[in-house]
Amino acid sequence: MSASSADNAGKSSETSRTDEACIWFPSWHDLKTHYPSELGFLASLAQFRGATIFWISGSPALPGINNKMSQGLLDGMYWVSQMLGGTGFIISGLLYMLETQPKWFLQAWDVLGWSVLFAVISQSTAIGDRYS
Repeated sequence: MSASSADNAGKSSETSRTDEACIWFPSWHDLKTHYPSELGFLASLAQFRGATIFWISGSPALPGINNKMSQGLLDGMYWVSQMLGGTGFIISGLLYMLETQPKWFLQAWDVLGWSVLFAVISQSTAIGDRYS
C-alpha cells in the first residue's frame, strides 16, 4: 500500500466520521410510529413518568410546608404519589425484564437486565417497610 493510498484511506475515514451527525432528538414521525413499539422506549417512558410523579412525595417533607398542611392532605400528597410513582417503576422493571428475554415465559437468568424487576421490587419493598 502506497503512502498516498494510506493518506486517502485516512481522509475517507475522517470524512465519514464528520459527515455523520449525532441526533439528540428523534423526529415526531419516529416518536409516533417507531418508538411506541419498542419495549425499551416504553420502559424508559414508564420510568420517567413514575419518577415525575414520585418526586411530589418529597414536597410534604420540606420545612414550612409540612406544618401548614392538614394531616389528610399530607398523607394524600405523600402516599398517592408514592403509590403511583412506584407503580411506574414496577411497570418499567417489568418491561425491561420482558425486553431481555427471548420469550415472555422463559426466564433469562444469565442476562443482567432481566434482574432489574427484582431490584426494583426489593427497593420499593424496603422503602415501604421503612415508612410503615
